[in-house]
Amino acid sequence: MYEILVVSVIYWLALLAIFVWLNRRLAALKERIAFLEAGTSEKGDAKR
Repeated sequence: MYEILVVSVIYWLALLAIFVWLNRRLAALKERIAFLEAGTSEKGDAKR
């Protein structure tokens, strides 16, 4: 019974880690899209 609890905790922690990682990737992608839509580079200077 104890082994099932340990496996379950490891499973849910791994799932949480994957979702956190995907959320960070999505936030970075949204930020990059915002830069591209604004027409500026990520360093802050305007495109020519």
